[in-house]
Amino acid sequence: MGTLEGLLKKVKSNVDVDTLLKEDFSVIANHLFNKCRIVKDSTEYEFVEIEFYYRSKDIDDTSVHKHNLPAGKFRVHYSGLDITFDGTSLSDDEVEKKIINLEKGKHYGGILIRSIKNLNTNKIINGPLRVQTNLLSGFDIEETHKLNLYIKEGYNNNISLAWTTRQGVNSGNYENCKLCCFNSNNNDWNGYDQKVKDRFIAEIEEKQ
Repeated sequence: MGTLEGLLKKVKSNVDVDTLLKEDFSVIANHLFNKCRIVKDSTEYEFVEIEFYYRSKDIDDTSVHKHNLPAGKFRVHYSGLDITFDGTSLSDDEVEKKIINLEKGKHYGGILIRSIKNLNTNKIINGPLRVQTNLLSGFDIEETHKLNLYIKEGYNNNISLAWTTRQGVNSGNYENCKLCCFNSNNNDWNGYDQKVKDRFIAEIEEKQ
């Protein structure tokens, strides 16, 4: 299957969103949930819920945050914490502009981490800003202390996945696309908004 960074780099920029979902996003989601964990110091976290955001000439999803980072980086922003798709085709000026029209070959995007599970406590951290706060808090301010946060690969989980629409996203043609992936084995949806919980349960039941 390859490494996470390799899968992120291989995402196609010249296809429609349905093809992207089937050929790229589904493979990346399965890799994240079943082969990867987030590690912060000595604590490991499993992915519970993620959302895909990608913009190219063929996929004009204006809800995607602009950046020009390479693939496979953590990116902090006002909505949470992303894992980046390659954005190096954008210049600094393009990143700063409010609106840009993408030429062929230019693309950017990320995977928003919406929910994770602390495997030391079995507690689910629900919501992208809570995830961001949990993962980026508590590090020593001393110069000698390094930020020890990374994604570790090589696991063999058996997590089943289901897909639904992204939460609170109104982006024209992509509003109804199922770009939110979640762990359908999970049976603890406490703390989730009731509408979100109902949507998850409906998708799980539809799979069965």
